[in-house]
Parts: sequence; C-alpha cells; structure tokens
Amino acid sequence: MENDAFQLINQPEQPHKQTKAGPPIELQGLLLALTALSKRFVIALSNLFSLCCVASLWYLLYTILPDPTSHQLVGAGGYGVFILILELIRKRA
Repeated sequence: MENDAFQLINQPEQPHKQTKAGPPIELQGLLLALTALSKRFVIALSNLFSLCCVASLWYLLYTILPDPTSHQLVGAGGYGVFILILELIRKRA
C-alpha cells in the first residue's frame, strides 16, 4: 500500500548565510572567562598590598623586639597607625 499523499521532493540546497557579525561562540566564552579572571586578579593584588603592609610592620616589630628603645617603639607605633589609616582609606574608596 503506497500512499501518494506524501512524496519526497528534491530541492536544491541553498548556501547557508552567516548572519552573525560577532566573533564565534568559543571566542566569546574565552573572553568572558578572561574578564572574570582579570577581575579576580585585581582583587588578589589589592589583598596582596594589605598583606605586604602587615608583613612589613611585623618584620619591623620583630627586628626591634630583642632590645627596643622608646624611640623605636614610638616609631613602630606610628608606622602601625599609618598602615591602619591607609587601610581604612583604601576600604572606604
């Protein structure tokens, strides 16, 4: 039983038109990943600056602790207050 209502019609293939004007999807995904990575790197650099400031204060205190003078203690305290104020200004901005 052959059904004549449905027949295969051979149509010539038309070339596919590329309507996208932007870069391919793989490149868009790569650019998105690199953008997110660069933002995380900037945040890591900010935290690294804070770590370096605290490490420098710790090293300063570690070197003067065996036999500190009053001038060294006042200088280390002033340096500590300077770093604290610097961190507060950075967190506000």
